[in-house]
Formats: sequence, C-alpha cells, structure tokens
Amino acid sequence: MLAVGLGAFLIMVTIPFILFAIIGIFKDKNKKAVLITLVCGVFLFSIGMKLDDDRQAKETVANNIMVAHNKVIADKKAKGLAEDKVISDRKAIADKKIADSKAIEDKKIADAQAKKDAETARLQAIEDKKVADEQQAKADADVEAQQEADAKAQADAVAQATAGKMTMDKFNQIKSGMSYEVTQIMGGDGETLSESGSPGEELYTVMYQYDGVGDVGANSNMMFQNDKLVNKAQMGCR
Repeated sequence: MLAVGLGAFLIMVTIPFILFAIIGIFKDKNKKAVLITLVCGVFLFSIGMKLDDDRQAKETVANNIMVAHNKVIADKKAKGLAEDKVISDRKAIADKKIADSKAIEDKKIADAQAKKDAETARLQAIEDKKVADEQQAKADADVEAQQEADAKAQADAVAQATAGKMTMDKFNQIKSGMSYEVTQIMGGDGETLSESGSPGEELYTVMYQYDGVGDVGANSNMMFQNDKLVNKAQMGCR
C-alpha cells in the first residue's frame, strides 16, 4: 500500500512541475533554475514510474502466486473429491454385495420356511382328511346301524303283526311238498276247515285256513295230504 501511494503521489506531484518547467524554458529568463526544476521533476517522475512498475510487477507475481495457490487448492480439492468418489463407489459396491448376499440368504430362509409351511400344511391336510374320513365312516356306520336297527324293528313289528297270518311274501315262500316248514313260515297253525280220512291213512287230507294281511276278508287255504302240501290258494293277501 505504501509503494502504491508513494509512486502515484510522485507521478501526480511531478507532472505539474515538469509542465511548468517546460513552459518556463520558453518564458523564464532564469534558464538554469528552470532546467534544475525540470531535471528534478523528471527524476522524481521516473522514480514514481519505477515504484509503480514494481508495484504492478509485485501485484502480478502475487496474483500469479495466488492463482497457482488456488489451482493447487482446487487440484487438491478435486483429488480429494475423486478419492472420496472412489471410496464412495467402493463402499457402494461393498454395500451392494452385502445387500445381495443378505437378499440371497433371506430368500433361502423364506424358501425353506415356505417349504416347511407347505409340508406342515400337507401333513395337516392329510391328518384332517383322516379325521374327516374316520368321522364320516363312523357316521356312515351309525347310519347303517340305525337303518339295520330300524329295518329289524320294522321286520319284528311286521312279523309280530303278521304272526300266524298269510302275506304274499309268506305265500310265495310256501312250496308244494312242504310239511312242518309251512307252520314255521306262518309262525303257527291255521284253522282247520275240513278233514277227510284219519291220521296215518295214505289219503288223509286236511284243509287249513289262515287269515290274510291285505284287503278286508283276505285269507289263504292250504291243503295237505299225508302231511304234504298238495294245493294252496289265497285271496286279497298282500
């Protein structure tokens, strides 16, 4: 700042003296004093110019140094950024590898769990089906047993209601040539309608009548000769 102020000061101060000295050469009679003033002014002007040139040179050098310094700083910063980017890229690659490995491991675990769950569900389905089949089989057995019991009860009720009475089922079971089998089928003896001859004779004939189940007045007649069925007839039996 001192060099800048002094150089500028000398230049601005000496310019008027130099101009006055030049004018004085033509007008002033004291040429010697004027020349001394001119020489001194030019000398001081040159010193000012020198100081100003030195200042500009120093400023140029300082500016160059500053530019170089800034460039070094910028290069270091750029290098630092590049190194940071390399570090960041390496970290990103490492993080991606870790993430990929974890994703693969998680998928393995998920697949294993899914497989385990599927197997558990399959076994549970088998067990549930087994239980359901057993329950269905038991229900079917219970229904069948109940149906058999109902059928037996119905048959017993029919047998009890039709004991000693003719039905079409009994009539069809009775065949010619039967003897005591007729009594077993009918569940009892019928009412004797007629009798010819004496027991033990070859042509001993007996006619039995059984009340029938069916229409009003339903009945059946059975003719036995020598204890063998030789003829049968029914009317209105069901």
